[in-house]
Amino acid sequence: MVKKTATNDWAALKEKLAEKENLAIAFSGGADSSLLLAAASYILPGKVKAYTCITPLMPKKEEKIAAEIAEKLQVPWQPLYLNNLSLEQIANNAPDRCYHCKKFLYTHILQQAQKDGLTTLAEGVNLSDHGEYRPGLKAAAELGVFQPFVELGWQKAQIRELLLKMNLEIADRPPSPCLASRFPYGEQLNPIKIEIIATGENLLHLAGFADCRIRQHGKLARIEVPIEQMPQLLAQREYIVSRLLKLGFQHICLDLAGRVSGSMDYEIKNKE
Repeated sequence: MVKKTATNDWAALKEKLAEKENLAIAFSGGADSSLLLAAASYILPGKVKAYTCITPLMPKKEEKIAAEIAEKLQVPWQPLYLNNLSLEQIANNAPDRCYHCKKFLYTHILQQAQKDGLTTLAEGVNLSDHGEYRPGLKAAAELGVFQPFVELGWQKAQIRELLLKMNLEIADRPPSPCLASRFPYGEQLNPIKIEIIATGENLLHLAGFADCRIRQHGKLARIEVPIEQMPQLLAQREYIVSRLLKLGFQHICLDLAGRVSGSMDYEIKNKE
């Protein structure tokens, strides 16, 4: 049996993308969509455009990052400014929030892509994402979104390996998911709550924690950082606590489980 290599994967991806006449890429600026955009622009030169949805639930720095990556790859890029919090199904933060949000955002991308003469919308989701609680995957399927990494059977590790091979610095960039994921399901979302969380996490970023989360439980802030960085965070305990208290929290705790993707989904996963 021939062992898979990054070279084999690149050949398979080229063949898969070459099946399409053109591509509109749902571009977050993260590792997965960056590889997809880089590969598509190489394989379909002049027939690819990146679209980034800018919403109240998106960390503000992500717009700048997406713009910079698209410019580096020399791919046309368009931000779409959308207020997803205007939808009751999203603001109510029910467990299926992500489904309604993805349907809302991708519908707008498809409409703009059609105006731009593009016929296929693609996203960088992979099989590792299918192992998590992702109701947005259903919305993408309903809209016929092309998922080349899924069709190729790729996991996150293969994507990062190819990014390194292509010398794209974003290979090790931590994911930056929707800020709604910091709140328990059922808690009403609004711009003020979102801004408090965004400000708190930016504080942690500036303190040296690129991969972190602040999960809000009422007046309690639950901080998640990688386990190996806990001593570093505790060394700055007084500063971090004082700043978070000023944001309105009354209790600050460090989650001893470390940084866990989708930690707000435990209850839902246990019901399945």
